[in-house]
Amino acid sequence: MGICDFCGRSAPVAPVCFRQNTGMLVVRQYREWAGCACAECGKRWFWKTTLHTFFLGWWGTISFVITPFLLVMNLFHGIKVMRLPSEEAAARDTLRDHEQYARNLLATKDRATVIDVLARSTGARPVDVERFVATL
Repeated sequence: MGICDFCGRSAPVAPVCFRQNTGMLVVRQYREWAGCACAECGKRWFWKTTLHTFFLGWWGTISFVITPFLLVMNLFHGIKVMRLPSEEAAARDTLRDHEQYARNLLATKDRATVIDVLARSTGARPVDVERFVATL
């Protein structure tokens, strides 16, 4: 879990760097978006930069040579993002890591307080925490 640099949400993130090239016969325009991205933002930037580069990146001598490398690098980072676990799966894993803490809380606090404390400390949704607490 981490903070997405693109949207600011707390979610599973991966470091990425998406590059976009626009060839214009004599000159070219190059842009880069880098940071830790959640799956949603990473997929959005992957498709935006890759499709732009695929269709508009070839039009120039230097661009014709550089574009295949940029597409391969974008594909590499796109695969990284697409392999990220879902937020629900990450929350379940985090809750499993806090199992003993949850049992200790249940011994001294009421169920609603335990759900609230675990939701705040793990970042999991209260519904997921409630299901987890029911299994203890």
